[in-house]
Amino acid sequence: MAVISSPYPALNIPRCNLLDYLFAEIKDGSDPLWIDAETPTECVSVNDTLSLIRRFGAGCEKLGVAKDASIMVISPNQICVPIIYLATAGTGRIYTAANPSYTVQELAHQMKAMQPGLLLVHPGSLSNALKAAQSAGTARDRIFAFSPRPLTNATAQTQGVSDWRSMLAPEKDSRQWRWPTLSGNDSDRTAVVNFSSGTTGLPKGVCISHHNIVANASQIIHAHFADGRATRSARWLVYLPWYHAYAQTFSIVVACKLRSRVFVMPRFKLEDYVVYMQRHRITTLQVVPPTLVSLSKRQSIRDNVGNPEETLNTVEYVMSAAAPLKSAL
Repeated sequence: MAVISSPYPALNIPRCNLLDYLFAEIKDGSDPLWIDAETPTECVSVNDTLSLIRRFGAGCEKLGVAKDASIMVISPNQICVPIIYLATAGTGRIYTAANPSYTVQELAHQMKAMQPGLLLVHPGSLSNALKAAQSAGTARDRIFAFSPRPLTNATAQTQGVSDWRSMLAPEKDSRQWRWPTLSGNDSDRTAVVNFSSGTTGLPKGVCISHHNIVANASQIIHAHFADGRATRSARWLVYLPWYHAYAQTFSIVVACKLRSRVFVMPRFKLEDYVVYMQRHRITTLQVVPPTLVSLSKRQSIRDNVGNPEETLNTVEYVMSAAAPLKSAL
């Protein structure tokens, strides 16, 4: 039997907590990781991330959120989502997220399946989330409004939902908190449950372990970034939703490991996308085929935002996934 070997050298994949993989070495934690593409002064650094992970972990313990409980996020992309993704998984709990445009019935289906111990909801999705939570039996005092900015939304305030910052432990109380160490088979513990699109029947939860995530990220960095293009100077632009594994793997885990700067869009809009590419001199894109189809229509870009060559002249690396890409492009 013929043995087909990888063209890349053998790779040693560590068995550990996702957080140990990402933060084993910290030389300078002041650089921003996730940056609001529209308002880049709003950003999260490595130091911010680690502080909030500790405060979140200690806060969950104070609230009595059990280990192995799920924590559910309903939000468009925003700079605090990666913190909750990493903090939830790293503290020994299970991260799950839902499309913020889901109906009450769709949200209730996922809540009933996951029985979240904590529910973080963007104010724009709060109305449907509260109805779904009532249907699923999720307690009101475990629901928090989730936004990068302090809560000012009248709907949230009048419905008795507190800002998510209120459940974080004070900084001084969290300094001694440590996430659990995982080794060997312990790293097979479920870290994330992403739900399928539901093309055949209702959406189903797909369990992803710490080792799955670490292995996938290690392979991506080893194979696709070995030429040195993905450095700390790389600048990424993300619109792919963080309730899907594609965006989670690349623009949360891989980007964090590489300390790349990720400019965050809440959703895809062509005009904004190309403006941000120009404004932030983006070098790295992760896309789906329809995005490339839109970008290939040069006249559309020219009509809306200017010269397409100027839009794309800083881009060095593009990955397209999630669907077939026609070679005609």
